[in-house]
Amino acid sequence: MEKKRRKKLGKKGWCSELFSPPPPPVRFGLKLSFLIALIAALAFAGCNQSTSPGSAPETGASLPALSGNITITNGANPVTSAYTGTQLTAAYSGTETVTYQWNKGGTAITGATNTTYTPGDAGSYTVTVSATGYQSKTSAAVTITAVYLAGFYEDDSANQIACYWKDGVKTNLGTAGSNSYATAIAVSGSSVYVAGNYADGGTDKACYWKIDGTTVTQIDLPALVTGKDSYTNGIAVSGGAVYVAGFYWDNPNEKACYWKDGVPTSLHTGTTSSTSGIAVSGGAVYVAGSYTDGTDKACYWQIDGTTPSKTDLPTTETNPSTTGIAVSGGAVYVAGIYMAGDYRACYWTGGEQTKLHATSYSSTSGIAVSGGAVYVAGSYYDGSKYIACYWTGGVPTNLTTTETDPSTTGIAVSGGSVYVTGFYTAESGDHITCYWKDGAKTNIAPVGSTVTGIAVVLE
Repeated sequence: MEKKRRKKLGKKGWCSELFSPPPPPVRFGLKLSFLIALIAALAFAGCNQSTSPGSAPETGASLPALSGNITITNGANPVTSAYTGTQLTAAYSGTETVTYQWNKGGTAITGATNTTYTPGDAGSYTVTVSATGYQSKTSAAVTITAVYLAGFYEDDSANQIACYWKDGVKTNLGTAGSNSYATAIAVSGSSVYVAGNYADGGTDKACYWKIDGTTVTQIDLPALVTGKDSYTNGIAVSGGAVYVAGFYWDNPNEKACYWKDGVPTSLHTGTTSSTSGIAVSGGAVYVAGSYTDGTDKACYWQIDGTTPSKTDLPTTETNPSTTGIAVSGGAVYVAGIYMAGDYRACYWTGGEQTKLHATSYSSTSGIAVSGGAVYVAGSYYDGSKYIACYWTGGVPTNLTTTETDPSTTGIAVSGGSVYVTGFYTAESGDHITCYWKDGAKTNIAPVGSTVTGIAVVLE
C-alpha cells in the first residue's frame, strides 16, 4: 500500500501526505494523540531537510587537489629503489604549505613527519603530503633492499675475524686473538643467522651466530667425533628451525653431516664425503655434496623426517663435485664442476647435467632459481684472462672486464635483480671483495676481506 501511495504522490507529495497526522482516535485518549502528533512533527521536519548535493558538507574527494607533485629523492635525484641506511628526502613542487608523513607498506610510521627519513629495514616506502583545505597526495613507492653478506677479514694482528655486512656496514662475530670464519648467511624475520667456525686452542669448531638488533649470540654445534675438527658451509632457516650443513674430521677422512637446531646427523658414505650447501623446502632438507667410493661422485641428500637418502648426480666426466643447491617448484638444482682436462662449470636438475662452459677452464660458486630461470655464479677463462660471470639459460653475463683474477663466491636473485658476490685483485695488488647487482659493482671494506655468502631481503 505504501509503495502505491509513493508512486502516486511523487517525491515531494508523498512525504507530507504520508506523515500527516490522522484524526486522533478518541478511544485512546490524549496521551496517544499527543504521541502520534509528535511523531508526525518529527517526520515532517525530516522530510523538509534539504537533500541537494550542493548543501552536503565537503569531503576529501571534493576538496581541490594540491598544485604540486611529491617525489622521493636521495638528496639529488629521484629514486625508486635504495638500500637500508639511505636518507630519503621528500620533494614537493607546489606552493602550498604542506606537512609530511612517511609510510611503510601503506601504514604511517609513527613520528616520521620530517622532510627526510632513513629506513632501517627493507620494505616499500612512500611519503604523503597534506595541506588544510586540500586533498592529500602520496608519492610513488621506493623499494628499500637490505643486502647481507657473510665473510671474514684480517685484523691488525693477522687473525681472521668472522663478520657480516648489512648494506656495507660490518659487524664482527668472531673474537680478537683467534681465527674465525663466516661461511654462509640467512635472514628470517628480523633475525640474521651466520654459519661459521672458530679456533679453540688446537681444534676448529663449528657454530652459527644469531643476530637480533645489536645482540650477537654464538651457538656452538657439537662435533660428531669428540675433540675433532668440524666445519660449516651452508645455513637455512625454516619454520623456526635452523639447519646448518658441514662436515667433520674423523681421521684420516672428512665426513659429511648437517645440524638441525644443534643436533648433528651424519650423511657420510664411502671413504670421504663433504657438503657444499643446504636448502629446506616443503618440510624436507636437501644437502648438496660429494663423496669418494672408488671414484669421486657428486650427489645430494634428501632428509624427510630422520632418514637421509642419497641421489647421485650423473656425469660422463671425472671428478665431479658440487658448489651449491636450490629447490624450486619441487625440483632440485645443484651447481658444480667436473674435470675434462681442467675444471668445467655445470649444474644438474631432473637427473640431467647441463654443461655451462665446456671449451676451457670454468667453475661455479652457487645457484639460484627465480621465475623458472636458473642462475649460476662462476667464472671462466676466455683464452687471455679470467672473467667473473653468472649464467642464465646457459648464457654467461660477464661481470668483469679489466679486473685481475676475479672470482665469484655466491649468488642471490631478488626483486628481479641478480646479486653475485666475489673478489678480484686491484692494480695495487690488493685483494678487493665486492658484489655485483645487475652487473654494477660495489666494493666492500676493509681491503683484504673475503665474502662467502649473500642474502637479499626486500620485505
